[in-house]
Amino acid sequence: MVVHEGAISKAVDAAVRALGQRLAGDPAVGLVGVALYGSAARGEWVPGISDTNVLIVPGRGDEPALGAIAAALAAAPLSARVTPFVLPAEELQQSADTFCVKLDDIQRHHVLVAGRDPLAGLVIDPTHLRFLVEFSLRDAALRLRLLRLRAAEIDERLMVRLVVGTLTPLRCLCRLLGAAVPTATSAFFDVIPGVLGLDPAPLRALWTTSHRGIGHARPEREALARELAEFFKAAVQTVDRLG
Repeated sequence: MVVHEGAISKAVDAAVRALGQRLAGDPAVGLVGVALYGSAARGEWVPGISDTNVLIVPGRGDEPALGAIAAALAAAPLSARVTPFVLPAEELQQSADTFCVKLDDIQRHHVLVAGRDPLAGLVIDPTHLRFLVEFSLRDAALRLRLLRLRAAEIDERLMVRLVVGTLTPLRCLCRLLGAAVPTATSAFFDVIPGVLGLDPAPLRALWTTSHRGIGHARPEREALARELAEFFKAAVQTVDRLG
């Protein structure tokens, strides 16, 4: 693993490596592989803000294996902010339908930490992918609507979570439309107008907030909420046309 600007810190890198080595050395785990994904794999990890997303694939999902994984995670320093995604090998392909949006993104962007690549050969069904992309975007649109109806003042943190949570489905949507999707989120925003015909300004503004912690005044938040609602509405219509 190469540590570079925007990647995880050396301390977190060491903690993740130690986690991988411990899991690989414990026969109760029967480790297949450990991989970083998310912002840590995209070079967009922010100290003190980003979680360190780690996919752990044990050879089995019995109690001894889960107990050993729990002990290894407990030994990792809290400062590493390790967020595990544990899928036993026997469940990995079976989960490709339910978690296809997430697993498709991890398969495309991950950094192997220990063992062998657990995602090599994983098959993602594009039909399931389209369905869950639509579900994710409709769910985001609904939650934003409820947020605007119930809150006397728009909570920017909740809008940020909505945006961060929909970036992966939006990447999948662009790929379903045949577009090449850049790894970096900032570059991805630049391709959205050409692929979806939509203005990514509200996405970019709220994603920047998530990385820099710089919020917006109330009138700006309300304007962003309106723009984001229109964006989600149009994105849902686009994926719906895919059939």
